[in-house]
Amino acid sequence: MIMASRLKLVIINFFKKHRIPIFFIALAAIVLPEITVYFHRPNRGFDIYGYLNAGNDALKLENLYRISEPGKNNTWPPFFSFFCVPLALSQKFLGLPVTKELWYFFNFMAFILAMQMISLLLYKKKPSFLPGNDRFDFTSDLVFVPFFLILPGFIKNFFMLQINMFVLFLVIAGFFFYTRERNWVAGLFFGLAASIKAFPGLFLIYFLLRKQWRVSGAILLWAIGFTVSPVLFYGIERFSNLMIEWMSISFFKPFIVGYHSYLNQSLYAFWERLLAHQVHITQAGSMMIKSANYLSIITISIIVFSSILSVPYKKLSISGFIEFSMICVMMMLFPPIAWEHYWVLLLPATASAYYCLKKMPQVFTTAVKSLFVTYIILTAVPYIFSKSAITYFLKMHSSGMFSGLVLLFALVILHRNINLAAVSD
Repeated sequence: MIMASRLKLVIINFFKKHRIPIFFIALAAIVLPEITVYFHRPNRGFDIYGYLNAGNDALKLENLYRISEPGKNNTWPPFFSFFCVPLALSQKFLGLPVTKELWYFFNFMAFILAMQMISLLLYKKKPSFLPGNDRFDFTSDLVFVPFFLILPGFIKNFFMLQINMFVLFLVIAGFFFYTRERNWVAGLFFGLAASIKAFPGLFLIYFLLRKQWRVSGAILLWAIGFTVSPVLFYGIERFSNLMIEWMSISFFKPFIVGYHSYLNQSLYAFWERLLAHQVHITQAGSMMIKSANYLSIITISIIVFSSILSVPYKKLSISGFIEFSMICVMMMLFPPIAWEHYWVLLLPATASAYYCLKKMPQVFTTAVKSLFVTYIILTAVPYIFSKSAITYFLKMHSSGMFSGLVLLFALVILHRNINLAAVSD
């Protein structure tokens, strides 16, 4: 035990003493390989091709969903295609490799800003990106540990040149400005996120239940404004047809994307794998699978929102940030398709849990510790042993989905413990 304590102290002192060179080595290890591979390997960053196609279709005023089906091609809201127009223009005038690099660093800056806002909300101070001797920066364990714990999702997000880090930045920015009483600006960020991908609209439900009428109204107005803005280019009739097609793809056409791609770790994919391909009691895309999916979403929502509404709202408290983190986790789990890069949305939840572990150990009970460790194992093992049979087994049994669920319920318990502690004090 003494030897272990000494070894721990030596390791901590080493990282403190050499944190500046370690920071730059880690940064180079993350960034430099990406700069080279995106220029020389077209198969990297594959998801940006969908964004480019959507942007080019918007430029040409094509029917955005003429070749779409669930899980393939353009299944985003109509406004998303117009959001991607700058990418299409960049490809046209600067070329594909430069466009990939610009998109990469755009999302990397979104991560930096998101982490700084999380730190301001949790720790009341902003970390500097570059390390210094006496400053709070990205080498602090309060910053790098939450990031390290979502590293698999982070790497996958940038490997595929996905948009989820930017969506995370938008909702964090929305919550940040909301806590600063700037409801109109907060509504802009939340509304833009919901217009790009529909599930950030969960925050509108959250604020309505919390009776935060001003920010709710701002979100609704901005979301409607962004969503219907393509009518200026398509006209009322063509835009109405686009919305009908998108609604049909999103809510009525069958999804058969769970079993065939174990990378999909959504609740829907879990039920499809279980009911259609493991216990064989129904067909893929059946009403039984949809019903099980909707029932699980309703059940989780009731549990989470009951926990949230059981206590008075304090938006500037750690309790308020945990509530925000819960919605981020639900936003990740509820869509019918949730690829591995969606797990960057766990950053606020991971940061708030680690904050409680460090600063409020009395609320980090045995139940919370068990759930938090389970979350780490379910996230880390498939990443560390990425090509092994154990990883295939875990993913086929929806380890990603369960990692999000156990972290969500750890937050529910933390939320309750924090408010019980506040009452007892």
